[in-house]
Amino acid sequence: MNFGLNFLKNLITNPANHQLITSTLCNNNNQIASPLRTIVRFYERRRFIRRYGYRPHYHSKGLLPRIPGEPFPISVIPNEKKPDPWRRDAALFGQNDYIDILGDGKINPTDTMSSIPSWLRRFRGNEMQMLIRRRKAKAHWQWFRPQKWIDLNKRIDFLYKRLNYKRQPRPPEY
Repeated sequence: MNFGLNFLKNLITNPANHQLITSTLCNNNNQIASPLRTIVRFYERRRFIRRYGYRPHYHSKGLLPRIPGEPFPISVIPNEKKPDPWRRDAALFGQNDYIDILGDGKINPTDTMSSIPSWLRRFRGNEMQMLIRRRKAKAHWQWFRPQKWIDLNKRIDFLYKRLNYKRQPRPPEY
């Protein structure tokens, strides 16, 4: 390494070699080219346009103009359709409300509620009792929805501790 640098230094500083150097290093335009190879850095070598070909789906040039032939036109708010008051669920809403008054008394209004899960029908109680009923009805969750099952049991445990903390014990049954 040291020999190569000394050789170049001697070659350039020696006046006898000046004519030889200029004739070999000059090209047709009389420009002196460097005898050393220039190092091209990676960021100069790889000039590219970042995200070339990407077209944003939003307008970014000031206020919103109405440009004809825009590839992504400005979306407008759709007109809201008014619901039909005579559709089936609206027309039959509340049809079983007075079944216990007008009927013969054999049917309870809670029996006609079809949209309520079976484990919630005719239920009255607190949240913990409701979750215990739900756990009994949804026992298959422990295999098919394990995280839901874990969360349900955590909530039951939390409510059990909360409802039974600092509560007077039951009187002894003699």
